[in-house]
Amino acid sequence: MAEIKRERVVFGNFQESGHEALAGASPLAINVVIDAKGAVHRRPALVPRTSGSLSGDADIVSERGAIVGLHSTAGGRLFAVSEVSPLGHIYELRGIAVQDLSIATGSEVVGDRRPIFAETEAMLVISAGRAPQKVLLGPPTLSSRLAGGPPEGSHVIAHKSRLLLNDVRTARTNTIRYSWPAAGSSYEGHENWTDEVDEPQSSGFFNADARPDPVVALHENTNELFAFGSSILNVFTTTDSTEVTFAPSNTRELGCQAPYSIIKYDQNFAFIDSHRRVMMTDGRDYQCLSTDIQQTLDDIGDLSDAFGYRVTLGPVDALCWCSPTDGRTFVYQMPTKSWSQWHSYNNFTNDFAPWPVRCALRVPETGQMLVGAARSFIHSSGVVNHGDVYALGNDVFYDLVPPARELPDDHVSVRPEGTQIVARVDTGFVDRGTSGRKHCRALRLSWKGTPSTDTAAFVQWRDDAGPWEHPRQIEITGNSESILRSLGVYRRRQWRVTFSGRSELVLARAEEEFQLLIV
Repeated sequence: MAEIKRERVVFGNFQESGHEALAGASPLAINVVIDAKGAVHRRPALVPRTSGSLSGDADIVSERGAIVGLHSTAGGRLFAVSEVSPLGHIYELRGIAVQDLSIATGSEVVGDRRPIFAETEAMLVISAGRAPQKVLLGPPTLSSRLAGGPPEGSHVIAHKSRLLLNDVRTARTNTIRYSWPAAGSSYEGHENWTDEVDEPQSSGFFNADARPDPVVALHENTNELFAFGSSILNVFTTTDSTEVTFAPSNTRELGCQAPYSIIKYDQNFAFIDSHRRVMMTDGRDYQCLSTDIQQTLDDIGDLSDAFGYRVTLGPVDALCWCSPTDGRTFVYQMPTKSWSQWHSYNNFTNDFAPWPVRCALRVPETGQMLVGAARSFIHSSGVVNHGDVYALGNDVFYDLVPPARELPDDHVSVRPEGTQIVARVDTGFVDRGTSGRKHCRALRLSWKGTPSTDTAAFVQWRDDAGPWEHPRQIEITGNSESILRSLGVYRRRQWRVTFSGRSELVLARAEEEFQLLIV
């Protein structure tokens, strides 16, 4: 009699949709993160930031749009910016209170890009492709245009006591301009962008001219300035010379296709490059992160509008890139070096929907992870998210949404209990090291959790790229092992597990008991 064996079925966030599933690559992993021991958890949930909200009545929500920018100052003040098209509002969040700083003409963020923040000791500067906006950090809080003739830039940074902006509105698109220096409570120098021949410490400009392509983004890592071009990366450092303020220190063949895909990761930057790869670099060494999903990225029609953010919450340390064109959010979990996708769920169509997060911020003082959400009206197709600031939580297992508003008769109210988080993982095809026939004697799934009345878990499988078997529902009773017995004969088998519910549910381990058959 052939030996009975037990081997692990590996479920997790190991999406390898750029490789062949028949060769063992996992084609899909949705709404899952794994811990250091390989247990499969659902992604963090959207939860209320506080008992307060940015949301007023439906008209204010409509006017504001998505929350696309969040910033926490060194002093612990929290700001949010709504979608800039062509005007965005600036909000200060103070506990449960929210103050709109853009209630007068000239106090709004102007432009046609996503907002980028730069903080000095005296003020917060926001640029979105047109005239930069400033918010004074000393009392009283004000919002007005940055004076002194700054360029209209898509990106602004504070570096070595100066403000720097790229220039997107003139023919000199590879030019970077910088202000006079300023420090402390004074911001006069940061509102002076005029050159003075007799003043070596005045404002000026320099060119990212290793190759004459436009500078599409600016960033810094305290030591150096990174000028991302469309086909090349220029790195600059400050000098002690009275003639040259910023000097080139390195150049890399790493262009940037999506200017808002750039995520700062400690001293490194991860971004979508001109070859549609997700690259990470410190300006010298670099590595490609996207090999496992490269074909998926290549198949997306337009990646230029993709944007990125980092989520750090408990065991989760993830770099996230959302493609608005495609509707998917791709998530790279740093500790495991693996990919998955995060989605919302449409309770009305019973299908996955785009995750509504448009920006993210970890608040250093509290460790709270905040996100800005998209805006869309609640209607019969089941779209329930709208522009607001939420937190992410690991102790809630469904996405909370605002209470139903008074809407026209042809609209559907939001279910007040929230939207379920549905996790789904497909393995690649498994052959257990041989093309011979195997009898699946049992599939054992070990669960940890406290199931509720709506807890649901299903297993499916298919053999040799054939049709999927009908889902088998799994009975879960607390911390237990679910066993499905005598699941047929196969040569190569692909597994799928799906689970959801309003309470904690973790897939701790999956194991197949099988027997090789003598042909």
